Amino acid sequence: MKTVTIKISGMHCAACSNGVERSLKKVPGVDRAEVNLATQSALVRYDENQATIEQLEAAVTRMSFGVVHDAPGEESTAEQRAEQDALDLKKRLKVAAFFFVPLLYLAMAPMVPGKFLPVPIDPDQMSDVYAFVQLLLTLPILYAGSPFFKNGIISLKNGVPSMDTLVALGTGAAFIYSSYSTYEVLARINPHAVHSLYFESAGAILTFVLCGKFLELRAKGEAGHAISSLLNLAPKTGFIWKDGGEVEIPREAILTGDIVIVHPGNQVPVDGVITDGHASIDESMLTGESMPVGKSVGENVFAATVVTDGYLRFKAEKVGKDTMLSQIMQMVEAAQGSKAPIAKTADKIAAVFVPIVLVIALVAGLSWWFAGSGSKFAIQVFVAVLVIACPCALGLATPAAIMVAVGKGAEKGVLFKNAEALETAHNVTMAVFDKTGTITKGKPIVTDVIGWNGAKEEAITRLAAAIEQGSAHPLAVAVKERAAGMELPTCTDFRTTVGGGIAARCENTNVRLGNLSFVQPVAMIPPNAIELGEKLASVGKTIVYLTIGRNLCGIFAIADTLKEETQEAMQKLHELNIRTVILTGDNKRAAAYIAQQAGVDEVVAELMPGHKAELIKSFQQGGEIVAMVGDGINDAPALAQADLGIAVGGGTDVAIESAQVVLVNGDIRNISTTLRLSKATIRNVKENLFWAFGYNIIGIPVAAGVLHIFGGPLLDPMIAAAAMSLSSVSVVSNALRLKRFK
Repeated sequence: MKTVTIKISGMHCAACSNGVERSLKKVPGVDRAEVNLATQSALVRYDENQATIEQLEAAVTRMSFGVVHDAPGEESTAEQRAEQDALDLKKRLKVAAFFFVPLLYLAMAPMVPGKFLPVPIDPDQMSDVYAFVQLLLTLPILYAGSPFFKNGIISLKNGVPSMDTLVALGTGAAFIYSSYSTYEVLARINPHAVHSLYFESAGAILTFVLCGKFLELRAKGEAGHAISSLLNLAPKTGFIWKDGGEVEIPREAILTGDIVIVHPGNQVPVDGVITDGHASIDESMLTGESMPVGKSVGENVFAATVVTDGYLRFKAEKVGKDTMLSQIMQMVEAAQGSKAPIAKTADKIAAVFVPIVLVIALVAGLSWWFAGSGSKFAIQVFVAVLVIACPCALGLATPAAIMVAVGKGAEKGVLFKNAEALETAHNVTMAVFDKTGTITKGKPIVTDVIGWNGAKEEAITRLAAAIEQGSAHPLAVAVKERAAGMELPTCTDFRTTVGGGIAARCENTNVRLGNLSFVQPVAMIPPNAIELGEKLASVGKTIVYLTIGRNLCGIFAIADTLKEETQEAMQKLHELNIRTVILTGDNKRAAAYIAQQAGVDEVVAELMPGHKAELIKSFQQGGEIVAMVGDGINDAPALAQADLGIAVGGGTDVAIESAQVVLVNGDIRNISTTLRLSKATIRNVKENLFWAFGYNIIGIPVAAGVLHIFGGPLLDPMIAAAAMSLSSVSVVSNALRLKRFK
């Protein structure tokens, strides 16, 4: 199965996106298709043996919508495409407004007491000129709104009537009725027909809808700002070492294996590994961490980060779409384009919304006509119902909020892989953590060095490091780091016992370094030394004894320490009433001590990797909505089992692949940010849906003349058009409030 994103142009409402989605799902081999109105894109998963990208694009164009192809080396965003569409709409809006103002004046002036029109266009004296001038002024407005007619008619032919269909039918009905009245006036058949003109309604509908669409596109472009911001982070050029000197070339021309040079104040153009130099690097644009990070030979650097101090040479390893920046951007865009489960109800309603509105408009118009209200009144009701109905607001209610929220999450170093993860997060009741590397640093350090029988700390540290010189065990690495910079003695005849320790011959003596059971058979370990070791072990430390011959000469305590942010992270989760649990394979004493230090509610220790997933399943059966936080391969089954899998940045690819949320900077305080952002988003979506449904539930009956039955006013089509446009704009504007999320 292959997944692609198809960029689409011309979709205006939920009926449009639903029509394209149905068309794509009809293509043989398509497993999944999600069309997002806010991002103007389709996410399609299909079998390459049964379908081609050309067939998928044909399914889109068959519905009268365009497929956007980016130029080589360029990547358009929803914001950029919205901006381009907005420019076209702006031109059309200017034309419509230019002719609508005099048209409105002509139509309204005779109704204003004390006002009059020049004799040549006065309806009472020159009715034929008055009607004909209105017709001429309306034609350019119809031209400006021609895309609505084109798309509306094609949508109707394809069996998926859209908002464009409603606008086209409403405007068309008003224009045709008015044109016939103009014919009656010009042919002297019925001079009084000059009072049955609705040209200004047709003009108002198109002008207001164009204005609303323009404002909506601008707002949607603002909602997609996160992607554009990410795209603009990377520098346009970079310096590589070539032919004995520095050469500046476009970023796209840098190839894997090139030696790239970055000076202070410049941005890193691609991802790579440092080969020379050291520098302080600002990675805030990727991780959200404001403090610069010191880096030197052998460490990774990432595109778009800034060298604040120092000088670097590095070997390019990932370029173009393979860089971390591009991967983040692709993940954010995919998440913005996906659909949340909460959107399904709105989509189902939107799918039948337009046909129902067409029936209501027809029934309402005919009912008033049969009731004796006359054709003019019936036409006004018919047009008002068609125009006030707004499937756009329904279609935008969820995706607009999701789009803004996913972008906001990316700004804070939280990457949602899909909209479903963003929705699930607001229901989480329990956060389950792996210990090592998630709430601890994942890097054991020597916390205590105790000399015995008169041995000095430095001497025993040098000796212990010499014995461990060839070992890659985490405890051995901790000892060697403690001895960094010290001159080590030479050791030979190394013998390792798995789960025990290591023995060697150093300076003509037999030396052992390991746990109590490893050293006790060959050396005398005093009871007070054993007691001290047990005391240190009771606070979660691993104890290693160093013996020379039969004598104890040192005790090392090694521990994995808490991350600086762990306690604050747990406190923030408790403020959200989230129950916290540690699941670990570590021993019970060490796990219990870490849990106590971190402020975690519960701890389950000495678990096999598969048991974590089983425990999470039991939590779920008990009614908990579980978020699992981990970073290693052994966490993958648990991450997959959890309702929400959260991978800590810097973890293994397997862990990141199994998770639905990635914390780029590894800061677990962002777990609470994830949950709060989800709650704010779902609240925003519900507000949008309430407005969208409420607007239509109230607006359509009013337009159908319900108030008029009880002596109230009849809704003018012009007011209906303005209300419909305002409805869509208000939904997107409400979604934009999420940009203020802290």
